[in-house]
Amino acid sequence: MAYEDSSLKLVTVVYYKANITSETLISDINLRVYHALNENGIEIPFPYINVVQKHIGNEEEPQ
Repeated sequence: MAYEDSSLKLVTVVYYKANITSETLISDINLRVYHALNENGIEIPFPYINVVQKHIGNEEEPQ
């Protein structure tokens, strides 16, 4: 486990059948975790970034 910006990073080990593609497996795991968190009222935090555009010099202001 690691602390990241506004989150916890968890690592897991998964055993699966050889005939399943890794993309399918990753998608399935991500969806199951997402639905389990939603069903239990747990929100996934993410950082917010505010971008401020300043008017400088003789340039026309954006409309």
